[in-house]
Amino acid sequence: MLAELSIFPTDKGESVSKYVAEVVKYIGEECRRKGMGYETNSMATIIEGNPRDVWEIIIGCHNFMGASSSRYYSVIKIDDRKGRTNAIVEKKAKIEQLINR
Repeated sequence: MLAELSIFPTDKGESVSKYVAEVVKYIGEECRRKGMGYETNSMATIIEGNPRDVWEIIIGCHNFMGASSSRYYSVIKIDDRKGRTNAIVEKKAKIEQLINR
């Protein structure tokens, strides 16, 4: 399963990068601990692993953000393709291959 997560507080002013960095650090630690892949870009973090572990991390992010903020916003996208692994790398490589034909 791939999940794309964007989560940030709405009650901390205009710049929220400090809070986003803390959540991304949590994601990285949890993914390394569970042997899962993740990738962060300027808009979201993509997490790859079995569905149970992915959802545990998403719930952990929700709880983590809730501990320091009274209001926050989350966007979650899921791509659940049975039997597929390493999709973070392979999907991007396939697009690059098609662009460079």
